[in-house]
Amino acid sequence: MKTVELSEATDSLSDYVKRARFETIVVTVRGRPTVALMAIGGNTDLENLIVSSDPAFRELIERSRARYPPGSGLSTEEVRRQLGLSKKHGRRRTRTSAATRRRASKA
Repeated sequence: MKTVELSEATDSLSDYVKRARFETIVVTVRGRPTVALMAIGGNTDLENLIVSSDPAFRELIERSRARYPPGSGLSTEEVRRQLGLSKKHGRRRTRTSAATRRRASKA
């Protein structure tokens, strides 16, 4: 990660973008971090990036975390019990076609 003071940032934006492909560049104003330039890789979901940087979304997450601290929720088993669902065991069975069942019974 590289830090650049805004008043000393004399290169063109395109130069900083080229550098940001390899390392995050944090721009500071009077020593305080203000902006970061960082590469968006092939595995980055742009929608997730946009949502996660939305102040309203982050506020919603923080309210949820405060309201439901770790360990205060229901386990998957408890939810299944309350809904009257059986436990999930192993892999899901796939349905076999009638033709496949007929062939198996003739063998």
